Amino acid sequence: LTATKLPHYTLPLYPAIALIAAQAAFHVGNGRARRVEKAGAVVYGVVGAAIAGLIAFAPHFYTSAPNDAASVAVAGLIAAASALVASLFWRGQSLKAAHASALLSAAVAGTLLVGVLPGLDRFVLSPRISAALDKADLHPLRDGAAPVILSGFYEPSAVFLLGTKTMMAEGRDAAEKFAQSEAAAVVEGREDAAFLSRLHELGGNAERFAEIEGFNYSNGDDVILRLYRFAPQSRP
Repeated sequence: LTATKLPHYTLPLYPAIALIAAQAAFHVGNGRARRVEKAGAVVYGVVGAAIAGLIAFAPHFYTSAPNDAASVAVAGLIAAASALVASLFWRGQSLKAAHASALLSAAVAGTLLVGVLPGLDRFVLSPRISAALDKADLHPLRDGAAPVILSGFYEPSAVFLLGTKTMMAEGRDAAEKFAQSEAAAVVEGREDAAFLSRLHELGGNAERFAEIEGFNYSNGDDVILRLYRFAPQSRP
């Protein structure tokens, strides 16, 4: 087996795996086969507990408005069901365990794909940037605004959502582009001081209209993104 970008690349292997699993379920022997089956039961239980833990705790850390009670309740049900299936494997009831495992796998997949992963919005930075710009009527593609300046956050997904004319620059250079183009700027927290300092030197003024906190899975760091728009200098 090799790593693959898309799940369907390995799809031709599934029938062969199903045949091997069926053979194991219908021909349970003694001795070594039973030891392997019990080891598999332990692995199944551990994996089930790990998935239950993911469902219980991931929303708490990576969702802006987590529903901890619901997450823990669903995780508890999945953990209990995993323990039941593991016990069937342990007792040698492989056929019943296989049927129960198939049903549980479908339930877990639905829970993860529909209930858990879409809610982990702290991972979803680029769409939140796009939505904030659109709300402020500063989106280059939806509102016809000037190309956005990105500083410190250079994810390809952001360019895909904001357009190929998106500009990228470090803090001070981003400030110069901002002062010249009066476009919206998305500045990562570590570039913020340099951006504002250089903008002040240039006599420019910026209004922060949004702030996005999240987790950049590309480098494993927490991130704060501040969105600025050009603001004329107020006269005394």
